[in-house]
Amino acid sequence: MNCFNQKLNSSCRQLKYNIIIIVLLALLQHLSATHFDTSQCGASKRCVIGGCPQQNNQQLNNCHYFFSVKPDMENADESVEIELFTKKSSPETKYIAVGFSEDVSMGDDYVTYCVVNPAGQVEVHLGKNPPGQKSNQAAGEANDAGVLEMLESKATEDGIFCRFRQHYIASNKYSPNLKHPYHLLLAKGPAENPQKLDMHDLDPSNPTDFPFASAEPVLLLNPEDAAKFRDSGSQNTSGSPQATGAAKGGNGLTFVDLHGILMLISWLGMTTVAIYSARYMRDSWPHTTVMGLKIWFHIHRTLNFLAVILMVASIVFIVWNKGTWTGPWFGMAKIGAPEWHSLAGAFAVLLAFSQPFGALIRCGIDDPKRPIFNWIHRSIGLIAFLLAQVAIYLAISTFKSHFALADFAFCFLIIFYVALVIFIVVSEVLRFIELREREKISAIEMQTRTRGSTPSDAYYYHTRKNFSSKLVSARRTLFFVAACTFAGSAFILVLLVLVH
Repeated sequence: MNCFNQKLNSSCRQLKYNIIIIVLLALLQHLSATHFDTSQCGASKRCVIGGCPQQNNQQLNNCHYFFSVKPDMENADESVEIELFTKKSSPETKYIAVGFSEDVSMGDDYVTYCVVNPAGQVEVHLGKNPPGQKSNQAAGEANDAGVLEMLESKATEDGIFCRFRQHYIASNKYSPNLKHPYHLLLAKGPAENPQKLDMHDLDPSNPTDFPFASAEPVLLLNPEDAAKFRDSGSQNTSGSPQATGAAKGGNGLTFVDLHGILMLISWLGMTTVAIYSARYMRDSWPHTTVMGLKIWFHIHRTLNFLAVILMVASIVFIVWNKGTWTGPWFGMAKIGAPEWHSLAGAFAVLLAFSQPFGALIRCGIDDPKRPIFNWIHRSIGLIAFLLAQVAIYLAISTFKSHFALADFAFCFLIIFYVALVIFIVVSEVLRFIELREREKISAIEMQTRTRGSTPSDAYYYHTRKNFSSKLVSARRTLFFVAACTFAGSAFILVLLVLVH
C-alpha cells in the first residue's frame, strides 16, 4: 500500500512538472511569436536593423529599429509579410513606421505604420508623407482595405511589435510598388490617434530615437527569395545592424553636404574677412592703390562677390535635393530647428545677393546722401551675416550626421565665435586708440600753426611717425592673424563634412 502511494505521488509530481513545462513552452512560443526574431534574419527573412548606439552597434539588443520582409508563401508574386518592432523610448511612443523612399530623405514617400490605439491594441495603416513635409497623411480605412492584413501584434511597456501582410494594388495611390527597390526609413514617436501621428525625434545625435534610413535600397518583393529561404542557403545581406541613426545615402558626398560646404566657405571663410577688411583696414595701405582702388576695397569686394556666387550654388544644390521649401509654412503643426535653419539661411542669402546690386547704384563719395547709403549697406550686410551665423549654428547643432566628430564640430564653432568676438574687441580698441591719437596730433598741429611755426617740429613729427608706424604694423598683423583664423576655421569644418 505504501509502495502504491509512493508511485502515485511520483506520478503526480511528474504530471505537475510536465504541465509546467508545457505552459512554459507555450508562453515562450507566444512571446517569440509576438517579438522580432533576429535568429531568422538571412534564413527565412531579410532584415534591416538600425537605431543602434555607436559604441554597441554589434549588439542587437541595444538597437531600437527592426524591420524584416519575406515573400508571402500563399501569394509569393503579389504580397509580402513584414515585421516591425521598436523599443519604446518613453510611454509616449505609440507608433513604429516604415517609409518607402526613392532617396534617404523624408518627403513624398509611401508609409506603412503600426500604431497603438486608445484601447491598447495595435493597428496597421497606410499613409504618405507630403512632398517637402515632415508629417504623415493617413490613407484612411478605405485605402487600407485589401492592402494590409494584420497577422500578429503586441504592445507592451517595452516596445511595439506587428507582423502583417501587405499587397500591392496599382490603383491605390497609397500602396507602394513592392517590386520596386526603396530606401527604408524607420521612425517612431507619439500619436494623437491612429489616423494622426505626431512628429518623431529630430535630434540626429540620438540614434535610438532619430529616424533610421537604410544605406542601400531594398527590394521588397523578390520572387527568388521564396526558393532561397526554403533552401535556407542564403546569406543575410541587409540584416546587419547599422552603426548610426543617420540617413546615409551610401558613399560619396550628397547635395546636402555640398550645400553645407559652400555655405561654410562663403560665410566663415570669405565674408568674415571681407567685412573685417572694410571695417578695420581702410587706412592700412593709405598710399597704395590697384587700378585706382585701395587694397582694402579689393579684398572686400572680391571676397564678397565670390561668396555670393558660392551661396547661390549652395542654394541650387539644396533646392535640387529637397525639391521644395523646407522652412516654416502656414498650417505646419510643429516648427523645429531644421525649419528655422532654412528660414534664417534663406533670408541671409537673399540679403547678401542684394548687396552687389545695391553697390551698383551707390552715389559718389562726396555726395551728401553717401552716408545714408553707407548705413543701409552696412546694416543689410550685418543682418545677413548674423542670420547666416544663426543658420550655421542650427545646422551644426541639428544635422550632426553630416559631420565627423559632430560634438567637436559644435564646440569648434563656439570657439570660432569666441575668437571672432575677441578680434572685434581688440580691433575696436585699436581703432579707438587711433582716433584718440589723431585728436592729440591735430591739437598739436593747431597749436604750432597758431604760434606761427610749421607742423614739422620734432615732437609733432616723431609722434606722428611713431604712431603711424606702430599702428599700421599692429593693424596688418592682426588682420593677417584674423584672416588665417577665419579661413582655417572654415577649412576644418569643411574637412569634418568631407570625412563624415
